[in-house]
Amino acid sequence: MVNRRMVWLGGLFSIYMTWIYYSNLNFKNAIYMILFETMGVLFVTILGTCLAILLDSAFVASALIELLIIITTVINNIDWFKKWSFTGLLSPIKILQNNFSSYWLMIYTGLIVTFISIFIIAIRPKNKI
Repeated sequence: MVNRRMVWLGGLFSIYMTWIYYSNLNFKNAIYMILFETMGVLFVTILGTCLAILLDSAFVASALIELLIIITTVINNIDWFKKWSFTGLLSPIKILQNNFSSYWLMIYTGLIVTFISIFIIAIRPKNKI
């Protein structure tokens, strides 16, 4: 919940600052860009929650997620990888150029990973105290 608010707040501030310097900013595409980035943060957060529950360690799960983001940022220059990796939603800059088509496969991949993560969380064995 806090992640989503901070993404929107930071996004709105960055839109404002961009609008000050470039008055021809397309606000509709800028809002879509924030929406896609929010989806990327949501997908990564749900994956991190699933890892934290499975590993029973929030620290290890957050370290793995950070490692995942760093690795995917480095190999995001490979064409076949960046077409489907949902971590590309964390910086959807092409939307400002009206290029929405390259993000749909990333959204579908993120939804699949999210549904698998939620399913794993739902069927995990419960700890009895």
